[in-house]
Amino acid sequence: MTAFVLKLIAVVTMLIDHVGAVLPVTSPMTYRWVGRIAFPLFAYMVSQGCRNTRSIYKYMLRLGVFAVISEIPFDLAFGNGISFLYDTNIFYTLFLGVAAVAAFKKLKNVKFVGPFVAALAVVPCLLAAEALETDYGAFGVALIFLLYLAQHFPKNAPESPAQQSAPEQAPLKNAPETPSQQSAPENSSLEDSPDRRLPDKAGARPAAPAGKIAGTAVLAAGMLYFYGRNAVSFSDMSLRVANRNILGLLLFSLVAVPLAFLYNGRQGPRFKWFFYVFYPLHLTALFIIKQLMTAWP
Repeated sequence: MTAFVLKLIAVVTMLIDHVGAVLPVTSPMTYRWVGRIAFPLFAYMVSQGCRNTRSIYKYMLRLGVFAVISEIPFDLAFGNGISFLYDTNIFYTLFLGVAAVAAFKKLKNVKFVGPFVAALAVVPCLLAAEALETDYGAFGVALIFLLYLAQHFPKNAPESPAQQSAPEQAPLKNAPETPSQQSAPENSSLEDSPDRRLPDKAGARPAAPAGKIAGTAVLAAGMLYFYGRNAVSFSDMSLRVANRNILGLLLFSLVAVPLAFLYNGRQGPRFKWFFYVFYPLHLTALFIIKQLMTAWP
């Protein structure tokens, strides 16, 4: 499954979720259940972007710009008071997740720091997510960071046989790189993919089978923690459903796990800005529709 297909699934399920949250539809909780597929896929693809982008700082800049652009449509659609400093949109979460990864990558090779101390760079980003009340808060930032770590190590693991035998990735023996290969265009997480197999400065390679399994395991564990702790309860030595609505959220969020595992490391069709622009545009459209439905019931 290509990056384009996964991102398209994430966008469609996010739209369904927001329709249920913004518009006066019948059975809105059903829409919200379906929408739980979106964020785990976005988090997974952002972690992939962190591994494969040529400039993580330019990638952060794009996310930051669209976080600001999207905030007013987000606040209008969800009926919040307009503010850029609290109750903020998902782009803030993605930005802070990438910022944590960027700080980690910068610090882990510094003398006397190392990867374990560098991992503490995530803490300010967690605190910022809570202070800004971003979607999914500190949990969302931590999930992106842990997904990156899970797929990044062991960093020198060999590629899978499928990656080694992919015909479009197999260069002619002893053939020099073409100018286009030597100056591969910059990638970004919502549009990037590991198609070019570009190593980052720390020597990371496309996720080996162990990294892929670890990444999807982190994704499953994250969803079980975030929703499962309130969906079920232990009583009288037995497991019981504590909240059926939250159980539905949990079950649909877990649908993202096998979808992420099916990711084949290829990009698919390129739509450079679609997945950025869609977010503020669909929120604006939903706000207008809500106003029209209110004016003409």
